[in-house]
Amino acid sequence: MVIDKLSCCWSPEQIAGWLKFIQFPHNPSMHVSYETIYKSLYLLKKNILPPKLKRHLRRKRMFRHARNHHNSGKQQIPNLKSIWDRPKEIKDRQYVGHWEGDMIIGTLASAIVTLVERKSRYTLLGKTADKKSISVIKAVIDQLASYSHFWCMTYK
Repeated sequence: MVIDKLSCCWSPEQIAGWLKFIQFPHNPSMHVSYETIYKSLYLLKKNILPPKLKRHLRRKRMFRHARNHHNSGKQQIPNLKSIWDRPKEIKDRQYVGHWEGDMIIGTLASAIVTLVERKSRYTLLGKTADKKSISVIKAVIDQLASYSHFWCMTYK
């Protein structure tokens, strides 16, 4: 039914609503969300629905992106090195002192900076004031400063 309606140029939203409210209002097993229909069309690895059905959509895009997705204007980091190119002793966690950093980004402007020492898996967490680089740098410095104080106290 979904393929027939897509072939008739119905939108996935219309198909989902038609199945839920008109065709099968009392049979939830026959309901499908419009997001599932989109994913079935745009996830080429799955090949659930024939890719040729995309041409029947109102927007004849081959790929689906979020509304705020913009690829233009992104700056590349010069001389970028992949994390997979790190030396063997770091990769194998042979020595203490190699750290990995990451951010957990929450709603609005909230963020947490995480630092994990690779060998011991000792983890430091720090809340940032916002997601700006200066706040992240300050949070990393504060975390490592508190860690060095702990290290000196423990191993004197």
